Amino acid sequence: MLGQDCSFRERRADEATRAAIAWLKCYYMEKHLGEEFEGIISGVVDFGVFVQIEGLQVDGLVHVSALGQDYFSRDRSGYRMVGRNSGRVFRLGDRVRVRVTNVSLDERRVDFELAETVAGSQATRRRRPPARRRG
Repeated sequence: MLGQDCSFRERRADEATRAAIAWLKCYYMEKHLGEEFEGIISGVVDFGVFVQIEGLQVDGLVHVSALGQDYFSRDRSGYRMVGRNSGRVFRLGDRVRVRVTNVSLDERRVDFELAETVAGSQATRRRRPPARRRG
C-alpha cells in the first residue's frame, strides 16, 4: 500500500513539473510573438507539423493551413507532409524557419506559421517522372 502511494505521488510530481516547464516555455515565447526562429520538424500529424526551436527546446505547431497554398496531407509512412498540387514535402528532421503567431498559457500551446524554408533543408518537391514521348 505504501509503495503504491509513493508511486502515485511521484507520478503526480512528474506531471506537475512537466506542466510547469511547459507553462514557463509559453510565458517566455509570449514575449516573442511575431519573431522568427530556426527549428527542426519534430513531429508530423494529420493536422500539421510540430517544430522544435533550436537551442530553446520549445515545441510548437505549424497548422496544415499555414504550410502554404496547397492541400497538404500526411503520407502513408507518417513521417512526411506532402502537398497535393505543388509536390512540396516536409519531412521529420527538416530544418525550417517559423514565426510565432500565437501563445496560449492556459493550454500551454505555441503556434507557428512557416516563414520560409531554411537553405539546405530537406523540404523538397516530389520528383515526377519525365513525360514519355510518343512518336
